Parts: sequence; structure tokens; C-alpha cells
Amino acid sequence: MMKVKLPNETYLTIEESNNPDYPYEVYVGITDANDNWIQDLVIVRNAYHYEKDDVRWDDQMEVLVYGDANDEDYTHDFKIDFWKGGM
Repeated sequence: MMKVKLPNETYLTIEESNNPDYPYEVYVGITDANDNWIQDLVIVRNAYHYEKDDVRWDDQMEVLVYGDANDEDYTHDFKIDFWKGGM
């Protein structure tokens, strides 16, 4: 977990998934001084789809943005292809 202090005793918090079924996810949100999660902001994850009951990992990332403070579902999603060039 990584935390950046914000005003009013809140923190911008980045947390890695602890769900073994979905290990390739990072959550960004707002927490309070007691580490209580207050609001989702973004999920960054390896995109996936299902084939029957099996998870299949795609060759791209996905960013889910929570733009409405009054709705628990994400409002925007973006697909980001992996760069195929050499390093």
C-alpha cells in the first residue's frame, strides 16, 4: 500500500489486489486516517474476458474510472494496448 497525504486527514491510497483470482489489479482511492476506504477513483488492471467459466488474460491493460461520487460503478473505461517495441 502507498499513501499520499491530502487535506482533511485523507489520503490518496494505492493498493494491490489481494484476491488470488484477480492478481493483476491496482486500486486507487481515498482513505481516511484509519485506513478506511472512502471512495474509489481508479482501477488499473490487466484486461480479461471469460471463456465459459475460465478467466483469459488479454494482451492489454484496462483503466476503470469512477467519476460519479454517488455511484459505486465505474463511469469510464479505457483499454491500453501493450507497447510491442523493443527496449
